[in-house]
Amino acid sequence: MSQKRSYKQYLQEFKEEAVALVTEQGYSVPEAAKSLGIATNLLYRWKEKQAQSASESKPAETELEEQKRLRQEVKILRMEKEILKKASAFFAKEMKWNTTSLINTDRAIRYGCSLVLSSIVNWFSPGKNLPSVLMHR
Repeated sequence: MSQKRSYKQYLQEFKEEAVALVTEQGYSVPEAAKSLGIATNLLYRWKEKQAQSASESKPAETELEEQKRLRQEVKILRMEKEILKKASAFFAKEMKWNTTSLINTDRAIRYGCSLVLSSIVNWFSPGKNLPSVLMHR
């Protein structure tokens, strides 16, 4: 029968100290592994896992700075949006008044022109010639 191979299990604290030898104290991975009596590939794996867990657990400073910058930008954009809403409501009201004013002005001009034209036509008797300005060609 074949025997089941048993693997040695290390405490998390031991793994962290082994990785600290490499990262903080400047030992190479093979040197640290030899002095601790473990395989180099095992220390490489511990180092990689610790690096991954550290990067996942807390965001980097650049990410925090970017979040702060983006929050500030969102705040500014929301304020600009509110200003544009108020400005568009104001100008919509102005446009409505100006349009009404233009329609009334147009009507007044047409009415005034018709009065002037009718008075000019009535000024001249039917037998007289109209001025050349009023004659249609």
